[in-house]
Parts: sequence; C-alpha cells; structure tokens
Amino acid sequence: MSLHKAGRIASMIAASMAFTALASCGDDDPSSPNAPAACTGNVTVTVTSGTTPTFSWTPECSVVALIVEEAANDQWNVLANGDPGFGPGVVYGAKPPGSTQVGAVTPLRAGTSYTVTLFRGPLASPVIASLQFFTP
Repeated sequence: MSLHKAGRIASMIAASMAFTALASCGDDDPSSPNAPAACTGNVTVTVTSGTTPTFSWTPECSVVALIVEEAANDQWNVLANGDPGFGPGVVYGAKPPGSTQVGAVTPLRAGTSYTVTLFRGPLASPVIASLQFFTP
C-alpha cells in the first residue's frame, strides 16, 4: 500500500470516527463486551471464498476498523463503537457487534480483485494491522 493511500485511509477513518461519534450518541450497539483483547501487532487475515466472504484473523484479537476496497473505492467499511473493537469472524455486509457501518454495502463481484484492510487501535489513533488481497 502506498503512503498516499495509507494517508487517505487514515484521513477517511478520522472523518468516519467523527461521524460515528455524532451518529452513535443514541446507538443501541455499544462496544462489544465479549470482544477479545485488542490486537497489539500485525495480524494475518484470511478470507473465505464467494461474494459474501468471512474475514478471520490470527491471533484472535480485536480490531477497530475493517475496510474492503476495489482499487481506491470503498465497498464496505465498519468502525468499532469503542475500544477494544471487534473480533474475527466478520461476514461481508454483516455489521459485527459493537460496530457502526459507514456508508452502504456494495455487492462483491466474482472475478474482481479486492483488498481488505484491518486497523488495530486504539480507536483514537488506528494503525494498519493487516492488508490482504482477495478475489471472490
């Protein structure tokens, strides 16, 4: 990932977090009380096949954001409502407990290349924990 793209993603997360803070004042889905401990380093992400894949990662830890992109276009992104975030086993398009979806979900297309990026916390200053290319 280029530094420009990483900077764009960090800016997008900061803007999304500000939106989330405003939008979640009455949110019925607070941070997940059963989330595993926060990720403290890089993780390895795996993606199942199909156009509704499941994203899992090891070690089993919580991330604060998950973004799926085609080129530089967001297809789906979710942000944690608080630290430590949410754990692995996230199904594309299904908001994990303790998170807020930012924008609409774009259906994935078979044969198209995508990138999933995970960010570890804290939520106030997320950093990339993993990036994985996949093609459903």
